[in-house]
Amino acid sequence: MLKKFLPILFALVLISAMLAGCSFRSGATEGSSKSVVPGQGQSTKEGSLVKTEMKPITLRMFQCCQGITDDQFQNLIAGPVKGKFPNITIELVPQSKDVTAESLIAANDFPDLIYTNYTEVPYFKELGLGFDLTDFIKKNNFDLNLFDPIATDAIKSFSDKGTTMAIPWSIGVGTLFFYNKDIFDKFGVTYPKDGMTWEDAIELGRKVSAPVDGISYQALFPSALIGFASSLGPTYIDPQTGFAKITTDKWKTAFDLLKRIDEIPGNHNLKNTGDLFFKDRTLAMNAAGGTGALANLQEIHDAGDNFNWDLVALPNFKEAPGIGARLGMAILMISSTSTMKEEAFQVMRYLSSEEVQRKAAMNGKRASLRDPELQKVYGKDFSSLNGKHVSSIFYNKYAPQYPYTEYNDIVTKQLNAAINNVITKQVDANTALREAEEAANRAIAAEKGK
Repeated sequence: MLKKFLPILFALVLISAMLAGCSFRSGATEGSSKSVVPGQGQSTKEGSLVKTEMKPITLRMFQCCQGITDDQFQNLIAGPVKGKFPNITIELVPQSKDVTAESLIAANDFPDLIYTNYTEVPYFKELGLGFDLTDFIKKNNFDLNLFDPIATDAIKSFSDKGTTMAIPWSIGVGTLFFYNKDIFDKFGVTYPKDGMTWEDAIELGRKVSAPVDGISYQALFPSALIGFASSLGPTYIDPQTGFAKITTDKWKTAFDLLKRIDEIPGNHNLKNTGDLFFKDRTLAMNAAGGTGALANLQEIHDAGDNFNWDLVALPNFKEAPGIGARLGMAILMISSTSTMKEEAFQVMRYLSSEEVQRKAAMNGKRASLRDPELQKVYGKDFSSLNGKHVSSIFYNKYAPQYPYTEYNDIVTKQLNAAINNVITKQVDANTALREAEEAANRAIAAEKGK
């Protein structure tokens, strides 16, 4: 367990840090004594600002659990920062099999910034890498009210009370519902529309799932269980007992609907749905993570492939009208080990500016600022979105954020096993959920006993 080796690991890192003349975890504002904070200089007696020669510095950014392509990093992060602060270079350090947060800590070499998903805040806190931005926010009069409240509220839900551990950079567009117009035209079926329920989607799917001219067409992929069910806001852990609570109507509803979708002729236990939709083009409707799917469709467009697709809002559960999937969000954090926290904060502040957020929105990254004008320019630099139903991206509200506990992953593992049993082994949903809850609680009890 990570918790058991952390004291030894921190002791080793702390000794190394002290030998290097700096503290491993300091709440004080730190910065390079020879570099100049971006945008600042030295005042003369007359009060004017004298340009100070700025020493070139490199801020390294650890990327974990949140995708970004090399082009996106250069165009939306490194490039804009270099244009604003010529003396600062941003270097990306992607997580890999050999490069992990733990290995970088052990080497006393963890980067200054963290680019990750907001749900990973507890992980970095547990590693001792979290840093409260509150003092920097106050010192710089940085207005968090400029951000979409759903973004800042989500970060707060994963932070200690009264702290701000991250700044939102890009709100995910969520799960989007793509469809192949050629398949619907082939079967003479009306296209999907915003505001559908999953029952509506199932009925449409039945009309476009059949062999034609020797080609078998599949109806619908609704996304994996956890994302699919998130619209309902189901529980994972009972806050009163601290144990799993998944034998509920909401999980039963999600399981039953996934079973019905799987029972559409030709739709059983679909595999490689990305290829079926984007490459083979035999899947009529595909619920997919929007940011990645849109980037894929842009690549297809750039290759000169005239794939005839469009999108609508994710279908709703009838029990939760107007609610889409849960929030996904890329955030920026400063690591507690950075010796250039002031510079790192100024970079974070600039990356959340209207200037950079507009550029990101035009390139398919949903802005974290609440400015409605940024929705209007969304995807403008994505030529593949010309003529598409882009407004559907903003049609649904995000699903409510589920409370975080250190045992959520245990429950998720058992839920995924349970739905697999329902789909592949014909186990009924009630039995599958009961067995999953029992297995999760055994694992949780074992964890609590360590």
